[in-house]
Amino acid sequence: MKTVSYQPCRLKEAAEFLQQTFGGSVNGNIWEKEDVGSFRFFEFDKLEISKASMFIDEDVRLEREHKENMEYYPIYFSLDGKGLWQEAEEQRAISEGGAVFLSNQPCFVEYQKGTWVNHINLRIHRDLLLEILGPGHPISFKIEHGQPVTIYKALSDEINVVLQDLFSEWGNSLGPYHAKARAYELFVMIVKLLNMEESIEAKKDSENTVHLSADKMEVVMKARDLLVQNYLNPPSQVELSRHCGVSETLLRKMFKQVFNISMYQYVKDYRLNLAKEMLEKTNWPINVVGNRIGYVHMGQFSAAMKKKFGFGPKEIKAGMAV
Repeated sequence: MKTVSYQPCRLKEAAEFLQQTFGGSVNGNIWEKEDVGSFRFFEFDKLEISKASMFIDEDVRLEREHKENMEYYPIYFSLDGKGLWQEAEEQRAISEGGAVFLSNQPCFVEYQKGTWVNHINLRIHRDLLLEILGPGHPISFKIEHGQPVTIYKALSDEINVVLQDLFSEWGNSLGPYHAKARAYELFVMIVKLLNMEESIEAKKDSENTVHLSADKMEVVMKARDLLVQNYLNPPSQVELSRHCGVSETLLRKMFKQVFNISMYQYVKDYRLNLAKEMLEKTNWPINVVGNRIGYVHMGQFSAAMKKKFGFGPKEIKAGMAV
């Protein structure tokens, strides 16, 4: 099996990588090689879109290396072709009508000889994703703290219609404008889907209560302590459940029952309360305080503080938040 390793990169670089790996030629925003396939792409402000159509003439393994502080987060939509996607210890079949959302981890994809692969890649700039999802979204938290972000979903008919139409005007003067409009439409659909996912999880958390024995309370307190001790890089719920010796679902329910907020929100509130204390009791600049609790972008830090306390960092530092 042929193995090809690559790092996440801009689409123009991806086209050049395909040329170096498989031959063919790059002309503007398209890579092509006869009897192999093509790679077409558009780059817009904080959003990129590409379509790859290739015939796999030998067994191939594509290995994507990890990259710290990814600038663009990719969403892969599989239109045709079957293969195998593996990330960490998890394997998933790639099939028509599926998607891998926002995977930022090292992974590999395997395709067998004779497979026709047809997929679309929507790449969203980190800042745009954080801005639209907002500081309170669990995915925003994971992105800001470099935690694994991988979501798998089947595609809706509505999304499939947009995918099929994205490159329909390729080759004429309307092509870039048509693709841009459809790409942002697709982005809106994805954000709605991610928000729906968050709502479903919240609903699950609110269903059923657990009888909290002394042992169960000890488990919850242990989880709380682990979150507080590692607030800059908190363990995932899976890791917490392993440490505490209970299932992820049970731990999530018990924690919510005791503190009336999710584990994610508990850590966020802890960080923001810590920041408020630092702003009030030290002479540290706002950006230093934000960085100390894990925020890279001060706009996100200010928005989170204002949402929680009703005042931004400047007002809190000036003593207005009393």
